[in-house]
Amino acid sequence: MKKKEILIYILLSSLLIFPVYRDKSVIDGIAYQWLYLSFFNFFTFLFIVFISKKGVIDIIKSVIKNLYFYFYLIFLFLGSISIYYTENVSLGIVDISRFYIIFSTIISIYVLLKLLKDKNLFFNYLSYIFLIFSSYEVLLVISPIFTKIITLTEIGRSTALKGIAYNINVTAFSLVIKLPFLFLLASSKSKVKIIWSLILIFFFLISIFQIQSRASFIALLVVVIILSIIKSFRKNFRLLIPIAGSIVFFVVSGLLDNFNQKRIVDTNFILNQDQSTSSRLRYWSDATQTMLENPFSGIGMGSWKTYSIMLDKTKIQAYVIPYHVHNDFLQFGAELGVLGLLIYLGLFTLPLIYLIKIYGIQKKTIPIILIACFFVIIIDSTFNFPRERALIMSYYAMLVAGTFFIMSSDIVNKYETHHN
Repeated sequence: MKKKEILIYILLSSLLIFPVYRDKSVIDGIAYQWLYLSFFNFFTFLFIVFISKKGVIDIIKSVIKNLYFYFYLIFLFLGSISIYYTENVSLGIVDISRFYIIFSTIISIYVLLKLLKDKNLFFNYLSYIFLIFSSYEVLLVISPIFTKIITLTEIGRSTALKGIAYNINVTAFSLVIKLPFLFLLASSKSKVKIIWSLILIFFFLISIFQIQSRASFIALLVVVIILSIIKSFRKNFRLLIPIAGSIVFFVVSGLLDNFNQKRIVDTNFILNQDQSTSSRLRYWSDATQTMLENPFSGIGMGSWKTYSIMLDKTKIQAYVIPYHVHNDFLQFGAELGVLGLLIYLGLFTLPLIYLIKIYGIQKKTIPIILIACFFVIIIDSTFNFPRERALIMSYYAMLVAGTFFIMSSDIVNKYETHHN
């Protein structure tokens, strides 16, 4: 293997495993993760400039002609000019800079993938890196659960389950978004991958159930529905073992923990009147009203975090303030106007349209896997604020780059012929 190929392996692997570093001295380490993505782009740029110039310009030109990138550039333009009228200039600059980072990350991943010579060899290698990292990620969540079971202490929804993401909700979505790939590996020819994947699916589901993130339950349900389209998954009865086992484990641990089973149903399948739901509905209403009052310009990138205090000041309890809308689409509508909302929606719907078209032509598994993952991020964006989280946005960058990669090559047919 040539030196250039080895460096591509290292760069792409580093992107997959970057959340491994965790500074226990800080409460939330998202700044480290955004910095890491910036370094990834910087080193990829150096790699392209000094080692692999040939053909890179043509690769970049071929992809940025796509409508998706026009949408992204318009979004960057709207966010950038809003700095001139935002009430929170410093935060506005931080927010828009993150989307420049993600834009650069998408281009970097795509270029590196296109420069690969033996793509089948790389994806086989990447599958093992993925399994190793996934094992590490779920170990951080599952260890506190088993520790509490062994010591007969209450499990509950604890911050001890925050894992690599410094936040239990983000960790839940990080786990859900990897499940489609684990299902894919559990249906491969390799016995090692099958056994390893089935074990991870079992632990992933236990972790997701125990974290009890309501939105992640919805995402999990959507993933299962989408993956049921795949015939090979429906016929793979091995997949029922970790699914059934995790459900039994959760029910038993819930009974031992005197857990209120009624809350699981109520808070995850209907909108009840608990404090969290009523707060979100209020934030969504405030953001919609703000967008309608400022339909053309919005209030400026980063302004919601101060503007919302004025809107919610009569309902603020203790030190809990509406820092986020808990819906990225509506928050961009409030900050960048109606056009900002539509453009941001387009950054999700366009890749989905491309993948649906690819699946319609080829009837292969990989487009469905990517579609399921995109829906996980869309659901997260509807109920939370992944725009702030480098971890989730890095997954978004990987999905977008992967979408354009399979659009520009025959990798879907080659991969599935090799692994199925």
